[in-house]
Amino acid sequence: MNKANSLAQAVGLLETILSEMGGLSKPRLRFMRWIFGAWLGLPVRRTMMNLARFGPYCEKSIRLHMARGFCFGEFGRLLIAKGCGQERVCAFDPTYVAKAGRHTYGVDYWWCGTLQRAVRGLELGVLGVIDVSVRSAFALQATQTPSLQTLQAQGVNLMQHYVSLFQKQRQRLEQLGVRYVTVDAYFAKQSFVDAVLGLNFQVVTRLRQDGLCCMNQIFCNFRR
Repeated sequence: MNKANSLAQAVGLLETILSEMGGLSKPRLRFMRWIFGAWLGLPVRRTMMNLARFGPYCEKSIRLHMARGFCFGEFGRLLIAKGCGQERVCAFDPTYVAKAGRHTYGVDYWWCGTLQRAVRGLELGVLGVIDVSVRSAFALQATQTPSLQTLQAQGVNLMQHYVSLFQKQRQRLEQLGVRYVTVDAYFAKQSFVDAVLGLNFQVVTRLRQDGLCCMNQIFCNFRR
């Protein structure tokens, strides 16, 4: 992207992507065009009241629009398809978000890589696509992780939840020509590797120091 007119190119790309997304009515399309530009360009806190001061929508209209769903996964796929080169790999990593309070959905103790310990807050599972040629990453989907108590009530563990994110985005990743999944050493586990291989992806990771016992099984799966 040319830095001299990068803003104009970004706006043009946004217009193209929103126009290609199905299921958007004309009023919804106008709002999404406006909110993307306002969110990126306004030097204020992104609250409904502040946004209403700088645009054609009142606070109530903004709240009503924001309460409706928007398929960011499809938006991310179109953005990656138009803005990335052809050499792409998938990257996945959970990220910790600090959050106080007792009643927020998903609050639990999650691992924080910066602090190197489990901290109370929220967690997002971020699935992205890396353009290898320019070494840039684009987010495809970010999904909040339910609390461990909620997962237990659903009869799944944390690793099974992470695998389900790949299952939900499998079609979009295949449409983008992605075949390799890169993860850190935490995911060098047979339960994760077997499940991702079963989705016809290859796993690139670093073996854990305590994971030597499952190396033979993992290598056998890679040779299939």
